[in-house]
Amino acid sequence: MMVSEPSVSSVLVMDHSGERIAAKYFHEDLQTLLAQQQFEKQLLNKALKSTSGGECDITVFDGHIAVFRGGKDIFMFVTG
Repeated sequence: MMVSEPSVSSVLVMDHSGERIAAKYFHEDLQTLLAQQQFEKQLLNKALKSTSGGECDITVFDGHIAVFRGGKDIFMFVTG
């Protein structure tokens, strides 16, 4: 039985309109810029629908666990 350790696959900072401020990807599944931008847009849309009200939230998205926090004008995501 193979057990995998949890790992961080990306760290993202985006503004409220979805523009990337900073991003770092650690896995090969999102290598192209187009794939990254689509992932970021879908992730932000899911976060905007969240009812966390500015608190930290956890969601499962596209096979990733995402922890995020929304501020006044930015969102920070850590996915694994």
